Amino acid sequence: VLNNNEKINSLEYMILVIFLSRSFYNGIGFQTMLKISKYDTWISLILGFILGFIPILILCYINKKGINLFEIIKSKIVKFIIMLFLIFSFTIILNDFINFASLKYLFETSNLAIALLFILPAIYIVYKGIETIGRSALFMFYISVLLFFLNSLALVKYIEIENLKPIFISGIFPIIKSSIHFIAYTIFPIIFLSIVPKNNEPYKVYNKKLVIGYIISSLS
Repeated sequence: VLNNNEKINSLEYMILVIFLSRSFYNGIGFQTMLKISKYDTWISLILGFILGFIPILILCYINKKGINLFEIIKSKIVKFIIMLFLIFSFTIILNDFINFASLKYLFETSNLAIALLFILPAIYIVYKGIETIGRSALFMFYISVLLFFLNSLALVKYIEIENLKPIFISGIFPIIKSSIHFIAYTIFPIIFLSIVPKNNEPYKVYNKKLVIGYIISSLS
C-alpha cells in the first residue's frame, strides 16, 4: 500500500516547528544577541520567549482559518524573495551541520564531503514528498535530543549561578532590542509552515503542537 506523501500529521508538524525555529537562531541569532545585550542576553531570551507568544497566537489563527501564504501572495517578486529566504535558511543550517560534524566527529574530512553527506539525502527526501520530510525530521529529532542531553550532562558541572551577575549592565533598550531579534529568528521561519499541507486532524491539534514545539525550541 502506497503512503500519502502529500500531508504531514500534527507530531511531524511540531518537529518541523522546532527545527525551523532553531535554524536561524543557532546559526546567527544567538551571536547577534550576544553582541547587542552581552551579559544580559539570558534576560532577553526570557523576554523574547514571552513576547513570542503574540506572533504564535497569530499563527494559530492562520491555522484556524486554513490560510496558505503562497495562495494569497500573487506577486512573483514576493514569491521569489521567499524562495531566496528559504535558500538562505538552508545554507545557514547546512553550515551549522558541517561545523558540528567536523568539530565533533569528522576531524580530517573535507567540508565538501560532509556537505554531500547532508545534501544528497536531503534531495532524495524532498523528492519523496512532504510526509517523508516529516518522518525524517522526526528521526533527526530523536537523535538531536539524545545529543542535546549528552552535551548538557557534560557541561552541567561548569554551571555557576554567579555568572548571571551583574544584571541590566547593558541597559533596558539593548535587552528589548535583543529580545526582538530572538522573536525574528525563531518565529519568522515557522510562518512558512502555513504552505505545508496537513492531514485531516482538527486545527486545534496543530495549534497545540505549534505551542508545544515553540516552548521546546525556546527551552533548548
